[in-house]
Amino acid sequence: MKKQALPRPSWRQFAAWVILLASLIAFAHPASSKTIINDAYTISLSQFGIQTQNPANGTQNVVGLNLALQYAASRGYRKVYLPRGEYWLDGGEIALHMPQINAVRIPSNMTLDLGGSHIHLNPNGKPHYAMFAMDSVTGSVLQNGTLYGDRDGHDYTDTSMSLTHEFGYGVSISSSENCVVRNMKIEAMTGDGIILTGYQWLSMGGMENRNIKLIDNEIANCRRQGISLVAGVNTEIAGNTIYNISGTPPENGIDVEVELDFTASGSDIHDNTIRSCSGGSIVAYSGDGYTVRRNQVTNTLSAFKCSNVRIEENEIDDNAIVIYDTTSNVTTVNNRFHGIGGIRYEVFPLDPPIAT
Repeated sequence: MKKQALPRPSWRQFAAWVILLASLIAFAHPASSKTIINDAYTISLSQFGIQTQNPANGTQNVVGLNLALQYAASRGYRKVYLPRGEYWLDGGEIALHMPQINAVRIPSNMTLDLGGSHIHLNPNGKPHYAMFAMDSVTGSVLQNGTLYGDRDGHDYTDTSMSLTHEFGYGVSISSSENCVVRNMKIEAMTGDGIILTGYQWLSMGGMENRNIKLIDNEIANCRRQGISLVAGVNTEIAGNTIYNISGTPPENGIDVEVELDFTASGSDIHDNTIRSCSGGSIVAYSGDGYTVRRNQVTNTLSAFKCSNVRIEENEIDDNAIVIYDTTSNVTTVNNRFHGIGGIRYEVFPLDPPIAT
């Protein structure tokens, strides 16, 4: 008996089967039904209790953002978008040289794109805080947003933990590698716009940062520093605009000043524009083997206790490069002074004068 041939499916039937199969796959793998753009994930605000335009939701916003980032990381997303909006965060107490557990923490191998969002810190009285943190991570990126600290609304009365409340940070990077902060605007922190630091003493198993890049950021109106480099090897600080740093010493635009037994070496500080900082534009306080080049500054550029530092091709308006006798092998090449200025060699005082 001759077998009867099965009828060929029509193109409409074939298309329906494809759609059905795709639906079954999506049902079996719910992560694949999330918003995906070239392996990117857009945070679902409602899923994680995140709200815009609501300062009262500050604590939940911190919790929700961290849960969203963990969710994305667990599913292998390498780029995460925050829907553009205006958000508020509550600042949590932290300890110096310890993980920033109450900040929004960016996981390893992830780019968090804030999408032009404005993120505010609710006024608080905590001497130590960080809005965003990269702690013991590799390959993290923070970009494209604005952070507003609580400088103007901060309660400075509790001095039990700090007399000066100078440890409030926009971004804290600790013990991390190959991380980037770029195209961020950071304003009004009680301490620093960005700090690069570490955990513990290196002699006790601690770690310092390596290969960190701070690129094309705008940092303004912070009380202590624009950028503090406390622990870092091969750091690049480039293309940043820093201004109006004043309120509590040292009040510098960029300060290279190691603590504990950390190092600051191999760094390249270049093509930054710095003005109106009460302590100085760029201070090479300590560290070894780095360059300061092609920066445009209106305040002093100083070298205190550093070694093997090359200062070259900087533009200094109405001010000076000051090199103290406590430095070692500091070289100045082709720096240009406009107006009153020049290179001064001075004796290191017990209390360095505040330059203007």
